[in-house]
Amino acid sequence: MKYSPLYHHWKLIPIAGILIALLVEVGGCTTLEVKTDYLKSFDFNKVKTYSWYLNKSSTIGVYPDRMKLVAGAIKAAVEKELGAKGIKPSATGKSDVLVVYHAGARTKKEQEDWGYKYGLHTPRSTGPYEQVTYRQGTLIVDLIDPTSKEVVWRGIANAVMSGSRPPTAKVKPRIQEAIGEMFSKYPPR
Repeated sequence: MKYSPLYHHWKLIPIAGILIALLVEVGGCTTLEVKTDYLKSFDFNKVKTYSWYLNKSSTIGVYPDRMKLVAGAIKAAVEKELGAKGIKPSATGKSDVLVVYHAGARTKKEQEDWGYKYGLHTPRSTGPYEQVTYRQGTLIVDLIDPTSKEVVWRGIANAVMSGSRPPTAKVKPRIQEAIGEMFSKYPPR
């Protein structure tokens, strides 16, 4: 697939059902689900250097006072994981892969109808239901072939969270955990 920020933000993310919220915006994360995918024809053994795909990464719905913190934590975590895999930042500007991330935030509501009725109900009334409001987060990291501009590897971390904004001290470890788990599946086999 060719890389296009517009495609990723408004086509790919809703299709995957994951443009929701940043993993670390809220404390008390209850689940962390990580998936990866890759282009089967790409030779990952040749990847030795990377560069950031400038001005293509994004954070949507992140608390404004945390934008720099979140962006810095994501970049630091990705750089740490790539370094651990022996992939170094490009010194010449020409690299084997480009790196880009996308993160978003959204509050979601779900309603569960328990499906039974009691008492005096009219045909149009419903039985009892439960409504739950929560934040769900997604962080996507893409590795892109700089020549073809195709996404060759993608890590996606989703989390459902509870509570309110975490203390800043909890933000970086949550990002590192999510990205660490993503890159535990790199290189693909």
